[in-house]
Amino acid sequence: MSDGLEDFGIGVEQEREEHSSAFRDPITGELVKLDDVDGLIDAYERADNLLRELRAFTAKIRVQLYELSVGDTKTRRIRGQRRRAKVVQPNDVWDQSILKEAWNSFPHLRDEALQIERLKVRIREWNKIKNETGPDDFLTFRAMLEKANRGPQGLPKIEIEQ
Repeated sequence: MSDGLEDFGIGVEQEREEHSSAFRDPITGELVKLDDVDGLIDAYERADNLLRELRAFTAKIRVQLYELSVGDTKTRRIRGQRRRAKVVQPNDVWDQSILKEAWNSFPHLRDEALQIERLKVRIREWNKIKNETGPDDFLTFRAMLEKANRGPQGLPKIEIEQ
């Protein structure tokens, strides 16, 4: 029986008690019962705080490695006495409003340097369309949108309220 974690690509193996009624908190070593909402929220909060600290720490390391590397290319390499690393800058971010203006203002030049990267569904309109009927072309369009919807991707977001 799956606990669902592998569905999200999480390679964490949890030590489980008999009958899969609890798992071990890797931070405290305590067993957290799967039906203990308070215990689960406490464990989530501990893990989330640790992850935030680790993300901040790794971000500082990444910036420092980038600053130590030399060159003006997107991909740089850095070497220490024992270790080597490849440092890759993130992709450029573009102002979509200016790109849209360029797309509309210069149709004779846009195909040379611009492309439509992503289409986005207007959810409010989609919620109306999926419960509506109409002519064949409308039904075909609706079916295509239904087919394109891959559902939620990734882990659910948890916000501690109390």
